[in-house]
Amino acid sequence: MGDGLVAPQQRVTELLRRWSAGDEGAFEEAVSLVYEDLRRIARRKMAAERRGHTLQPTALVNEAIARVMKWDGYTLADRAHFIRAVCLAMRRVLVDYARKRAQAVQAEVSLAEGEVEIPGESGASVVSAAALSQALDHLAAEDPKASEVATLRLFAELTLEEIAEVTGGTVSTVHRKWVYSKAFLRKELSS
Repeated sequence: MGDGLVAPQQRVTELLRRWSAGDEGAFEEAVSLVYEDLRRIARRKMAAERRGHTLQPTALVNEAIARVMKWDGYTLADRAHFIRAVCLAMRRVLVDYARKRAQAVQAEVSLAEGEVEIPGESGASVVSAAALSQALDHLAAEDPKASEVATLRLFAELTLEEIAEVTGGTVSTVHRKWVYSKAFLRKELSS
C-alpha cells in the first residue's frame, strides 16, 4: 500500500470516530473522501445488471449510504470497514429493488473469473439476486469471513488483491476463503 493512501485512510478513520461520537458532519466528510471509490464499485455492479435497469450507480451508492447511516449502534472502525458496510448495503438495495419490481434480476456468473456458476445441463446457469443473497446469508452463518469475501467479489467485483487490502488480510487467505465460498455457493444454489 502506497504512502499516498495512508493519510486519507487515517482521515476517514478519524472522521468515523467523530461520527460515532455524534458529529453528523464528520460522516458527510468521510463519505466525500470515499464517494468516488463507492461510485466505481456501483458502476461495475450496475454494468452486470440487466439492460434498462432504472437504478443508477449514483442512486445505488446514495441509498446504500443512507442505509448505513440508519444502522443504530453500528460503529465503523475505519475506511475499509466503511467500504465493506456500504457494499453490503448495496447488495441489500439491489435485492430489495429486484423484489419490489417483482422481477428476478438475473446475474450470469462464472467460476472462472470469480463469479458463481451453478452446474446445470448447459454448464452454466442464471441465478436471481435474491437467491444469491440468501445463499450468501447461509454462508455468513457458516463462515462470516468467507461470506464477506464472496460479497466483495460478487457484488463489488473487487479483485482478490483489492479484497485483501480492504479486509486487511493476505491474498492467500482471501484466495482460500474465495475457493471455499465458491464451493459453498455452488452447492447451496444447485439444491
